[in-house]
Amino acid sequence: MRAPTGTSMPPRSCANNVIGSPSGSLAAIACGNIGSVNVIRDGDVAESLLVGRVPQALALSADETTLCVANSGSDSVTVLDATAHDIVGTVPVGRVPMGIAVAEVPQICAGDCDADGTVRVDEVVRAVAIALNGGPATSCDAADTNGDSTVTVGEVVAAVGRVVHGCE
Repeated sequence: MRAPTGTSMPPRSCANNVIGSPSGSLAAIACGNIGSVNVIRDGDVAESLLVGRVPQALALSADETTLCVANSGSDSVTVLDATAHDIVGTVPVGRVPMGIAVAEVPQICAGDCDADGTVRVDEVVRAVAIALNGGPATSCDAADTNGDSTVTVGEVVAAVGRVVHGCE
């Protein structure tokens, strides 16, 4: 939902929190008294979005495409697409969220048991042994790509593909 328009900048009294991107091309202002976030791109207010009651904390993804807002007055977190200047969704959380952080989740390379970015034949052999013996995948978590604590033939095939084609 869009906030009322007509002003180029939010009132000074509204700023609960301000965040800026490392590149300097994006900033956001959490306006607690209106329940909105003003997204500023390249020095201009790109959008003012209604997010929830008392937006308190802001966090921006490293690629500057996702902005998360902790709404302490409505016990929720709103996720914004910072590129399209639109709300992706709002998720209920615990009582009165006062902070938030965005962490980049590293990509798991199928079969990369030692997490060095390369799958070697010995790692595939380890994945095959886990699959054949039905043992726990804890000796090679990266072989268990779906996280179900087992290694399947499909996951071994994916690991072989990473030997041939690499992890990128």
